Amino acid sequence: MNKKNYYDILGITKDANPEVIKKAYRKLAMQYHPDKNQDNLSESEIKFKEINEAYSVLKDQSKRNNYDNFAGSGNKTDLFNKAQTLFSQRNFYEALRYLDRVLEIDNNFSYALALKGISLYNLNRSQDALYYLNRTLIIEPNFPQAQQIRMLINNINRRPYNNATGYNRQRAPLLTPMPKWDNSKIFSSILNIFGWVVFSIVRLIFGSFFWIVLLFILA
Repeated sequence: MNKKNYYDILGITKDANPEVIKKAYRKLAMQYHPDKNQDNLSESEIKFKEINEAYSVLKDQSKRNNYDNFAGSGNKTDLFNKAQTLFSQRNFYEALRYLDRVLEIDNNFSYALALKGISLYNLNRSQDALYYLNRTLIIEPNFPQAQQIRMLINNINRRPYNNATGYNRQRAPLLTPMPKWDNSKIFSSILNIFGWVVFSIVRLIFGSFFWIVLLFILA
C-alpha cells in the first residue's frame, strides 16, 4: 500500500511555496466540489477528499516537513529497517516516527508494534508501551520474542507509578501478598483482649473496696 503523493494531487512541485499551494488547492476544490459535479458525485467526492487531505498536510509546515521525510518510501519493510537502525542507535524519538509510518501502512505489523512498545518503554512512557506490547501478543500469540515481551509487561506492572514523574525506571522488588487472616485467630485475639479488660476492671473495683474497708477499720 503506497501513500498517494500530495504534490501530485494538487498538481504542484515539491518546492512550491505556501501561496502556490493555496492557489492550486482553491482551483481544484472549486473544480471537484461535489455540488458542482452532481452527474459524477461519487468520483468527485473521492477526489475532493484527496484534495483536502493533501492541502491539510502541505499548508502546515510542520506536517509538510514530516511528510517530506517519508514521501520517498511507502514500503513498510524499508521504513521498518530504518526504524530498527535508529533504535539500535538509541534514537528512540526518530525510531517512533518511522514506526508510526509503518503502522499507518499496516497497523497489525507485530514487529513494528513490539518495537514501538519497547521504544516507548525506553522513553519512560510505560503506560503507552503496555498498549503496544499487549497488542503484539494479541495479534501474534506465537511472536518469536513473546517470552521477553511478557517479562517486560510484568516488569512494568510491578513498578510503582508516580503521577509527577511517571514510572520509576528502576526495577521494583516483587510485591509480597498480604497475609490471609485466620478467623479463629481473630476471635481468639478478641477474647483475650476482652478478658484482659474485664480482669483489669474487676481488679480495680476490688482493690478500691479493700482500701475502703481498711480505712473504715482503722478509723
